[in-house]
Amino acid sequence: MVFTCCRNAPTWRRRWPTWRRCATELTAAGGRPTSCNCRAGRGTGARWLELFDRAAAYRECRDALDPLLARLDQWSEAEARRQLRLWQKSLAAIVAIDYFPGEAREQTQRAASEAEASVARHFSPDEPLPRRGASPAGRGATIRAAAGPRAGGHGSIASPAPG
Repeated sequence: MVFTCCRNAPTWRRRWPTWRRCATELTAAGGRPTSCNCRAGRGTGARWLELFDRAAAYRECRDALDPLLARLDQWSEAEARRQLRLWQKSLAAIVAIDYFPGEAREQTQRAASEAEASVARHFSPDEPLPRRGASPAGRGATIRAAAGPRAGGHGSIASPAPG
């Protein structure tokens, strides 16, 4: 297995860390990464990126989600969650090889979040779900901020350290 990257591509400096990570993984798997000097012509960068475009894989993954959610009535909660985990593993496999993520990845990850919420709503309809856009720290951070610094002289998550 050989992976080659052009050092003269217009986005080389920005993508160098990604290439090094790929090269390290490839070497660990017994492959041989190489780089070369090349003249990047008009549109060369776009053609390189097309080689690594995972939009079709994400689309296929999203398309597999609808039939899964349609069968929730036929499965027990344990089976539905198992099926969702299997689907999430297939998504994780695509994410692992998506070195230049874009809108397709974001859309599929949003679909994954919505699917988890759908399963939770289906099997636990009375349980509250997190609101979209809610702070991960939630209400607890506000309470800690109002309480002031803790023992040890450090401030809380929501407030700066006392000066």
